[in-house]
Amino acid sequence: MNEYRSDEQFNAVNFKDYLDLPGDFEECDFSNCDFSEVNLSACRFTDCHFEACNFSGAKLLKTAIQNCHFKDCKLLGLAFETCSDFAFSPHFEGCNLQHSSFYACLIKGVVFRNCNLAEVDFSDAKLNEANFESSDLRGAIFSQTLLEKANFSQAFNFNIDPNQNRIKGAIFDRDSLEGLLYNYALQIKA
Repeated sequence: MNEYRSDEQFNAVNFKDYLDLPGDFEECDFSNCDFSEVNLSACRFTDCHFEACNFSGAKLLKTAIQNCHFKDCKLLGLAFETCSDFAFSPHFEGCNLQHSSFYACLIKGVVFRNCNLAEVDFSDAKLNEANFESSDLRGAIFSQTLLEKANFSQAFNFNIDPNQNRIKGAIFDRDSLEGLLYNYALQIKA
């Protein structure tokens, strides 16, 4: 049976030590905690804040992430598409999400501000009004991705094919337009 935790603070807790991780967290703050390789399946996080936490390799099968904020966290290789899609609403700032996947996720208005999104798979995701401001998108995969009205201000290293993705109303800096033209092998001069 899942244990319910509300309005608690967790500092430098190694959740690998918990055999039975409590299942429901609401309005909790986590700082410098280690969730790496932890099975978070069927856990529910609502209105929680995570700062400088490590989630690398955690299992997220049917994990609920509802209105949660991640700041300066390490989230390497996570399969976010296995999370519960009910009210799925993460917010990332200064996080490292390398090699993670948001395949076919519906996360309108998601924020990835100043994040490392290298090699992240956004294929078939619905990310309209997403904010990728100042993020590194080196090798990120955008295929059949809905990016209408997304903000790519100061984002860099991206390769987005306008013929393969819906980008109507998206915001790009003039200096980064080559990321939209990469597939055409054009020579762009300053």
